[in-house]
Amino acid sequence: MIAMNGSKKIVGFLLIAGFVGTMQGDAKGQAPTANSEMAIISNGNLLAADSQRLSFQASLTDSFGAPLPGTLVDLTFTVWDVANNVMLDGPIVMNNVDMLDGIVDVQIPVLVGVFDGRAIALGLSVNGGAEMTPRISLTTVPYALRVDRVSSDELDDKIELGNTSQDGVLSLLSSNGTTTVEIKGEANSLTGGMVSVSTAAGAPSIKLQGETHNITVTGRDGQAAVLLSGSLTSGAGRVSVYGANGLTRTGLFEGKSLATGTGARLTLSTNSGSMRAQLEGDRGDVGFLTLRDGITRTVEVDGGTNNLGSLLRLKTPTNVETVLLQSSEVGSDGGQLILSQFNGTDTVILDAEESGGGGVMELRNSNGIRTIEIDADESNDGVLRVSDTSGSTRLEMLSDLGSTSRGAAFQLYNGSNERTILIDADEDTVFDSPAIRMYSNNGTGLTTAVVIDADSGSSSHGAAITLYNDAGTRTVVIDADETDNASAIRLYDSAGVQTIVLDSAYSGNGRVITGVLQLTGGSDISEQFDIASPLGQAEPGMVVSIDVNKPGKLIVSGSAYDHTVAGVISGAGGVNPGFLMGQTGSIANGAIPVALTGRVWTKCDATTARITPGTLLTTSARVGHAMAATELNRARGAIIGKAMTGLDSGTGLVLVLIQPQ
Repeated sequence: MIAMNGSKKIVGFLLIAGFVGTMQGDAKGQAPTANSEMAIISNGNLLAADSQRLSFQASLTDSFGAPLPGTLVDLTFTVWDVANNVMLDGPIVMNNVDMLDGIVDVQIPVLVGVFDGRAIALGLSVNGGAEMTPRISLTTVPYALRVDRVSSDELDDKIELGNTSQDGVLSLLSSNGTTTVEIKGEANSLTGGMVSVSTAAGAPSIKLQGETHNITVTGRDGQAAVLLSGSLTSGAGRVSVYGANGLTRTGLFEGKSLATGTGARLTLSTNSGSMRAQLEGDRGDVGFLTLRDGITRTVEVDGGTNNLGSLLRLKTPTNVETVLLQSSEVGSDGGQLILSQFNGTDTVILDAEESGGGGVMELRNSNGIRTIEIDADESNDGVLRVSDTSGSTRLEMLSDLGSTSRGAAFQLYNGSNERTILIDADEDTVFDSPAIRMYSNNGTGLTTAVVIDADSGSSSHGAAITLYNDAGTRTVVIDADETDNASAIRLYDSAGVQTIVLDSAYSGNGRVITGVLQLTGGSDISEQFDIASPLGQAEPGMVVSIDVNKPGKLIVSGSAYDHTVAGVISGAGGVNPGFLMGQTGSIANGAIPVALTGRVWTKCDATTARITPGTLLTTSARVGHAMAATELNRARGAIIGKAMTGLDSGTGLVLVLIQPQ
């Protein structure tokens, strides 16, 4: 960069490449030839305006002087320190550069910092070939971008136009010769000056007049759009905004309202001049905002009504007030919001401070009857009430039920205004436990029907459910912790006498106490065994025998008149066990139920003897089957039971009454 002394500052520079002649080298991308040549074209302006790109133009030819073939070429540039032969920037690879008849024109991104006054040169390789020679010398040339200050003989700090006998006028012209900006020392024989800004066609656009204190902004059609008046007879400023026709004032901002007081006023109107909104800074010492629908004021915002605070009113086009918001209600220090229907019926009332001192919300039906009430301070507690169309309470939610409870409660009432459901969050004041109570009317009054208690009493801390009959007698108790941390179910007759007990922890096991036990889900008494089968899987209806090699286990029978016969696998023919026994974790347990007595469908073989009802049955040589016991001497100790249905021939299921003997 070249430094210069004086009052002007040089803030930029140009890079000028000095070179002549051709560069020799190997240009790739063509048929193998001798050295190629590149004629360099200089345009005298090698650096773009951003001072970061170097403009490069060249004509690429082969060794015979013909333009290099193709439309794209790869170029690689380097910047060198000539004195030390050190590369300062690069390689700068630019692939697929457009080429037309061997001519290329590119902008090379370079580091401006390398142009520091030293001798530098530009190296070039074409299509990845060797660098061409000689390198191109580059020279920096200074240039000025702006002038910080100039001396007074070039431009004075103070410019004066006109004199005591002639107005000073400054005119700025557009490219077509039309005056678009004009400043006059005196306008229209007035003592004040004027500034006028016009469109390219000469139409007035903005006009500032000093004597009348006016600023006028005009639309493209020449009609007034905005007028700012600095002084009227009232002594207050005014801003007028006009509609599209330039004749009707649609907006007016006055520094002083002549109609109502000393405060400012903003008025908005339609394009026909009909007022729609008005904001006043002082109406009876308070601010006031109104919105209109034609003549009717549909919105009123009052900064202070009757010295009770601000007020908002919303009205229908028929002047019916549907919303009233007061910052301080009459007779109260709290705010109030009232919402009404189009017929004027109040349906929502929100009061920040009712007689109790707390907030209250009321919702009313179309007849104005309160159906929902939320009171934040009823006897120092919160309450929610829901009523029917007659105003009778149907639901109550209380944060504190009263002396009998310290917790919240939920109460439901029937059509006779009788409480039928009570949900109490803290019924037991000792254990802080919740409870649910349901009541029924037996014709003489309400009696307790259901009690669900999360902590049933001092002797037990478990939940309990108690059911009562119509006479109020306890008939069912389900206790989750009956003194021994185990559950129990107790059933009582109509006299309150206990008749059935289900105890989950009797002697470490469950127990059922009752006078009569009736089972309806099956017809046999079974025990569970582990059973082996020569066929791979034991099936319902198969006859099984004692496995002599595995104590406590069974095996599917496979020999006639087997004295180790034990029973029949239950579940065949859709008849299930009625009573199933076993002891978990002991030898007396298994996975398959075996009927030891009762009725069970059994696989039978009638190929050697017909089976009829009453026939004694024993084991068969067919695996898992029974057959008629025709040899009584052999059958002693090998009888399974008696047939209750018949089988004439072949194999099939026979209903058998199990009677081992």
